[in-house]
Amino acid sequence: MVSIAGGEPTLHPQIDEIVNRITDTKKFVYMCTNALLMERVMNKIPPSKYFCFVVHLDGMEEAHDKSVYRKGVFKIATRAIKVALEKGYRVTTNTTVFNGVDEDDVIEMFEMVTEWGVEGVMVSPGYHFETIPNQDLFISRKNARKVFKNILDPVRKIRFYNNPLYLDFLRGEQEYQCTAWSNPTYTVMGWREPCYLLGDRHTQDVNDLYEDAIWEKYGVGNDPRCANCLMHCGFESASIFSAMKSPKAAIKLIKEGAVQNSGVGAG
Repeated sequence: MVSIAGGEPTLHPQIDEIVNRITDTKKFVYMCTNALLMERVMNKIPPSKYFCFVVHLDGMEEAHDKSVYRKGVFKIATRAIKVALEKGYRVTTNTTVFNGVDEDDVIEMFEMVTEWGVEGVMVSPGYHFETIPNQDLFISRKNARKVFKNILDPVRKIRFYNNPLYLDFLRGEQEYQCTAWSNPTYTVMGWREPCYLLGDRHTQDVNDLYEDAIWEKYGVGNDPRCANCLMHCGFESASIFSAMKSPKAAIKLIKEGAVQNSGVGAG
C-alpha cells in the first residue's frame, strides 16, 4: 500500500502517471488531497479498486474554511467528493483535530459524508510542529483524550477507516509505543528519518530506518517533540502489532471490520 501525502499531490504535473503506474502493479494507492483540483485529476486517473481519494475535511463549512485559511474550500471539496462517488471512485475523508475543536461540528460532518457513501472517515490529532507560530492550535495528549472520547463515542455507526484499537488509543483506553518505523516516508530527498513528522535527516537506504539505536532516541519519554504525539503514522500500526500478541485484540479488529475497512477489503 502506498500513501501519497502533501503538500498537494494533485499539483504534481505527472501525478496521473505516478498513480497509474503504481496501481498497474496492483498496489493500493491512497492519495491525500484538499480537493481543489480533484475533479481535474479524475480525467486522468480512472476509478479503480486500487485507488482511493483521501479528502481533507476538518469540519463543516465555517470550521473547515477557517482551518485552511481560505473561504470556499469546503464547497469545492464536498462537491468533488459527490462527483467522485458518482463516477465510481473510492473516497475517504481525513480529519485533523486541533485545540478548541467544535466536537458537534465534527460529528455532523462525519454523519454527512457517511450518508453520502464515503468508504470511511479517518481522524487524528494535529502534531505539534515546532515551526508553527501559533502553538495554541495544538492539543495536548491529555486534552486530546477527552476530546476523542466525546467525538468518537456518539458516532458508533460512523464507519471509521482507523482501526478500532487505534480509536481506543485516542480515547485513552489503550497505550502503545510508537512504531513509526513500520510506515517509512520517502521524499525527493530520500527516506525520512525517523518518521513522517520528524525529518532530522534523510537516507538513501531504507534499512537505516530499522536500526534499534535510532528508535531508542525517539518516542514518548525519549524525545520532547514526541511528548504529545498521538498520530496514526506511529500508533495505528502499533495497535496492530499489539493485536498480534493478543487474541482478544485480534478478534476485536476482525469483529469491528478493520480488515473490511482497509484497502484489502475494497471490492
